[in-house]
Amino acid sequence: SMASGTIELSERERLNIPDGEVTRYASGGKARAVTMMRGAQADIHRQVNPESKEQTVEKKRALIVVDVQNDFVTGTLAVPDAEAILPEIEKLVYDTPDGSYEYDLIVATRDWHPAAHVSFAEGDPEYRDGSWPAHCVQDTEGAQFAWDVPADAVIVSKGTDPAKEAYSGFTGDPLLYPLLRAHDIDEVDIVGLATDYCVK
Repeated sequence: SMASGTIELSERERLNIPDGEVTRYASGGKARAVTMMRGAQADIHRQVNPESKEQTVEKKRALIVVDVQNDFVTGTLAVPDAEAILPEIEKLVYDTPDGSYEYDLIVATRDWHPAAHVSFAEGDPEYRDGSWPAHCVQDTEGAQFAWDVPADAVIVSKGTDPAKEAYSGFTGDPLLYPLLRAHDIDEVDIVGLATDYCVK
């Protein structure tokens, strides 16, 4: 299925989230946002005192576009009606009054598999772990993005180890969570394909 939504940050070790981090889920914009709090006390203060001057501090925002690649749009693992999401992504990225990005950081995740990958079926695929059709093989047309990725977007590749399954961008290269932290991101909007596997 295709959707924009909230990424689950519950498995801290798998997602490389240090102990002690505070996450909050809230509605925001055209997608649901994940707010990554840099201080629990400050967050509590904002909630109990909405008139606080802290409320006026502009938050830094990121957009993560998940696995919008040719093989997931029209190729070997195409999501039904996936093409309908493409103009919506273009609006999120480019449709602003002054022509500038709405986001402080844009990330594009991608499957980037070697030709021999543990997820590929040897015979007829069963569409489960270890039995997918070959897809998003490095440097093939199917692995290319199906949308106009900005030149300054950060590309996060996953599934590059031939012996390991990989679905989440938080296990990709570069690691997504430290990337967001390095850019001081407060809120994350997420849009993408294959929400039952790649947007969780």
